[in-house]
Amino acid sequence: MPQEIPLVAYTNAETVGGAERCLATILAGLPPSFRVTVVATDAAVGRTVAAGCVAAEVASVQPPRRFWDARAVAVHRHLLKRLDPHLCLINLHTPYCALHAALAAVLIPSLRVVAIEHLPLPSRSRAAHWLKRVTSRRLAGHVAVSAHTAEAIAEEAGIARERMLVVRNGVSEPAAGKSAPGLTRPIIGGMGRFDRQKGFDVLIDALATLPGVSAVVAGDGPERDALMRRASDRSVTDRFSIVPWTSEIGPFLRSLDVFVLPSRYEGLPLALLEAMATATPIVAADVGAVSEAVISGQDGLLVPPDDAPALAAGIRRLLEAEGERKRLGAQAREAWRSRFTAERMQQSYVDLFTRLAH
Repeated sequence: MPQEIPLVAYTNAETVGGAERCLATILAGLPPSFRVTVVATDAAVGRTVAAGCVAAEVASVQPPRRFWDARAVAVHRHLLKRLDPHLCLINLHTPYCALHAALAAVLIPSLRVVAIEHLPLPSRSRAAHWLKRVTSRRLAGHVAVSAHTAEAIAEEAGIARERMLVVRNGVSEPAAGKSAPGLTRPIIGGMGRFDRQKGFDVLIDALATLPGVSAVVAGDGPERDALMRRASDRSVTDRFSIVPWTSEIGPFLRSLDVFVLPSRYEGLPLALLEAMATATPIVAADVGAVSEAVISGQDGLLVPPDDAPALAAGIRRLLEAEGERKRLGAQAREAWRSRFTAERMQQSYVDLFTRLAH
């Protein structure tokens, strides 16, 4: 094995979300024998991903202008050949988000390419399907963040399930402390990007049927104004609050009586794992790999997605049963400690990269 392992980590994300936070955690856990370059189509995202990795460099590359963009493939391939890594890690926040980079990477015979699949969203494009299948067959390592994601991607990419390696997401111990939201208790809440996927509109609809309950969500996104209008339409503006997302999310989570994940679809969300790590009682929509982390009635409560009455019923049940809240929160923290720590995830990737570098 070489004394130094040059590794390129690629992301074409336009903003920092869960997939990019996960990539940053992976890179931060690599030993000094890895020489890391983060290649990004957005320089600010690249700098954020590289921030926790000692001595990591950042390189920018222009994104494709259209689907059939041979020049983009050539530019990506030229950059990779110039950097001359032994390993290329492609971070896929959706299965079809970095096909040009994946194609450029697998066209370099000496390069070992690993892809991480976070969110198994399908595509209707036959061309995208074809290119996904071509690149997937040439990967040296194909990682999914959950068993659910692995099964969906294997079918989407037309490969055997056995070729998918499951490395579940992990998070560090959230910062200590407890914030003061300035709302009347009990307080429920969640965090994430404000778009349809995250289902905060469902949370607002549930809140409308929970008199005396306050809700706070941490984050931002394109549906921020729409959420505030919905809160006004449901007459809950005095009980609904939005606060900025912060990387030190522990005090926010511990301020909640119940953490709510109302998403319509997910991979294995970091917000859920962080709530588990802080022992915050959880009511979550049963989507994606949520049930791989939370067993309903044991570590939290799971309800059908896009169902405000069911969400409200789950929240009401926990708010009315302090003993059950404490029990579920404590057991969720134990599940995080045994299965979803950042250290466990990091070591799995170090083992994989070291094996591939032989």
